[in-house]
Amino acid sequence: MRTSWKSEEEIMQIEGVLKNVKEQILKQPQTTAQFAPKIEQYLADEDMRCTFLAARVIHDLTRQCPGAMAILSGEPSFWHKVVEALDKCLNDRVAKEMARTIYNLTSKDGQEGKTWCRMFGVQTDGLRVLIKMLNATVDHVVFCSITSIHNILVKLEIKDEEGNPTSNAPIFSKFRDIQGPAVVARKVSEKILQTRAQNENRSQIDQKMIQSMAKFVIICVDILRCVSFRNDATKKALLHEHVPEMLVELLYRPVALPSNGKLGLYITRLLKVLSVCKLNKPKIVECGGITAIGFVITNCMGDPAVMKKVLLHALLTLRNLSDEANRQPKQADNNSILDAMTKIIASNVDEGIKTMAVGILYNLVCNNCVNKAYLVNNTNSIDLLLHIIGSAKDTRGKSTDLLELATSTLKILTNDMTKTPQDPAKRAQAQIRSSKERFHVIYYLFCEKTPYFDNEKSSTISSCSSLIYSKEASSMIKISYPSSKQS
Repeated sequence: MRTSWKSEEEIMQIEGVLKNVKEQILKQPQTTAQFAPKIEQYLADEDMRCTFLAARVIHDLTRQCPGAMAILSGEPSFWHKVVEALDKCLNDRVAKEMARTIYNLTSKDGQEGKTWCRMFGVQTDGLRVLIKMLNATVDHVVFCSITSIHNILVKLEIKDEEGNPTSNAPIFSKFRDIQGPAVVARKVSEKILQTRAQNENRSQIDQKMIQSMAKFVIICVDILRCVSFRNDATKKALLHEHVPEMLVELLYRPVALPSNGKLGLYITRLLKVLSVCKLNKPKIVECGGITAIGFVITNCMGDPAVMKKVLLHALLTLRNLSDEANRQPKQADNNSILDAMTKIIASNVDEGIKTMAVGILYNLVCNNCVNKAYLVNNTNSIDLLLHIIGSAKDTRGKSTDLLELATSTLKILTNDMTKTPQDPAKRAQAQIRSSKERFHVIYYLFCEKTPYFDNEKSSTISSCSSLIYSKEASSMIKISYPSSKQS
């Protein structure tokens, strides 16, 4: 039997004392250090009711008295007691008050926010306790804890303009050492399954819950991106926790509304990090990652505000994955991504984006007759590639990467490797020879020796030489074409 259990009268007296302490601090913030020991005393009390009353006072002060918080920001020992109380807490109400307190402080902007993140991430054992709180039974405690973890990691170590973390930062090492990535991965997977199960049992989908869940997933995914960036051990741990499969499924069956571009952006950014890992790359492709990212690109192209943010990350991910796609014959159904790349090439995006799109097409059709046939038979890729090549005659200087990739891709599409009537190369060749405009794009480059090709890149011209030197082309060559001498 607990001898420390207090009577209702004692609890009321303690509540009065703490109320008076709060009022004194609100009136005179400079007295905070004087009254802090009294708060600590009740915070450490074995009676959870006393702990709750003290935790509530601290939470109220974080919202109502910046002056008091400025003083307490220099008192690690006080916050060590707060973290210790949260660690020992078995009461949901108490955990909620303290989790909200840490959330409020770590969410502050600027240098003040960094100071509090350093307090809970470095100067106290807050990071470990927050990870522990992810297993709380109260959703609000879980959300405050995961957001506080994200605040600590991001505000302390995300420094460059692209939002890439310092991979070997001490705070990340600490997070990894206490198994943070695995806990977060398991928690987000658990929450996704829980949310879907709840919605399947309801006649109407709870949109508020769905949107809240989407926010939770975004925070978790960004944490995983930060700690796995340039860290193979963490990437391997995420593979063990089935994170690639979870991410791909989220792109197919989003937790939030399908139009939630922010969710797609954060998932794609994590996939980009994992796609350079030799262990994760095959798994992403195997579970349908290529097609899933194709859906993301297709959807975002209808929303200019989202497209600019998502497209670059999606294309970089596909570039990393596209060579693996050809090593897995069973994953040959890449129609959605082939369509998406074709749309990008036809759009008005900048040359860098277009170059990546053509490079992805090149990887997907190389040694893959299924993709090659789809591209030739179901898209206008031949004309798009010819347009890129034809536009080169308006440039000066060296051949661009875009031009190199365009001619190399066209060479694959027109190369009759199998020597059979069913090979799509026959159709591609016939399409080019079907009009003098198409044919003379190639003929002009090959015969005119245009100045924008240097000797080192003569392979660009020779890539399509088979189209010039063939029986079928003989009649096309006779067609006059304005030479550079006439201009």
